[in-house]
Amino acid sequence: MKHLLQILFLFLTWFTNLANATPVFTKVLLPSCELTVSKTESVKEESIVKIGIQNFARNGIEDESQFSKTFNGEVWASVTCFEKREKVVNGAGSLASHVDIQASLSTIANLKSTNKLTKSIGSASDLELGAIHKYTEDGGVILTSMRNGNETVIDAVNFNTFQSQLYQSIKSGLTKLRQTNRLITGTVIRGRTYTLADFNSLFKSGSSNVPLKGMVSCTKNEAVAVDFLTKSGANISGTKVKVIMKIKSKNGVDIDDFSDWGTNLVNQRHPGNLIQEEVLLEEGMFNKIREPKKILNPNGTPKKDVDGTEWWEVELEELGTPLRTIN
Repeated sequence: MKHLLQILFLFLTWFTNLANATPVFTKVLLPSCELTVSKTESVKEESIVKIGIQNFARNGIEDESQFSKTFNGEVWASVTCFEKREKVVNGAGSLASHVDIQASLSTIANLKSTNKLTKSIGSASDLELGAIHKYTEDGGVILTSMRNGNETVIDAVNFNTFQSQLYQSIKSGLTKLRQTNRLITGTVIRGRTYTLADFNSLFKSGSSNVPLKGMVSCTKNEAVAVDFLTKSGANISGTKVKVIMKIKSKNGVDIDDFSDWGTNLVNQRHPGNLIQEEVLLEEGMFNKIREPKKILNPNGTPKKDVDGTEWWEVELEELGTPLRTIN
């Protein structure tokens, strides 16, 4: 009995100390849910909500309520709400030191050392090129917050530190690359599947102004845009509309030679997929040149998928007018 009392006393002392201790936590924030994990576990990043499901051909295509993303080759879940992730790291730091940019920096270094960057990079830094590459590898890292964020400003409420630093490096990199032979003016093509409601809101509202939120990935190859229609609509339920946008670019940037889906990398990293010939535009206001028109089959009938999904074509012009402040 004496020994039992001693054991109980020791246990009570230990429990009291534990309860009074101040644990260190790092939060992974979601717009409508919150996941908290101890920093002592942060060295095992893969322990957070990791699931073994097949990744999409290109992450970030979808901004629907359920989707997956990859970090360093691992597939992570976003649960069932739009994710605003702050990846667990030990302390704050610069973008260049962040774990999620390291693979992209290595990719840029390798492309440069093997002379595979076929167009000028001007004064763009490796960090800026790496940030653009990161976007092509995992667009959802910023697209989800941009497409579902505040209408007037994107700030710390929508972007965590990594997202903000990444976006600013993408933006500054594109600005510098526009001063080189990477600037693309003329028609580029974008394929995207929308819900019927979003299609009507964007393209049939009666206004000539079309706001496109998030980075606007386009291609020089219409076959790539058509292929993207299927990928972008995979998670959309209900009535859908497939839209081919033919956009008159003013500020597009050719990033094909360092895109994860471009000439130098697609066969190695995404075998069997088309080279995307990507031209990247920033979000902004676009002018609708004419009203949308249905895409027709060779026999003159409106083109539809077997499930009834209609195909439409829209002609737009890039205005270069920002939609909002992004910090």
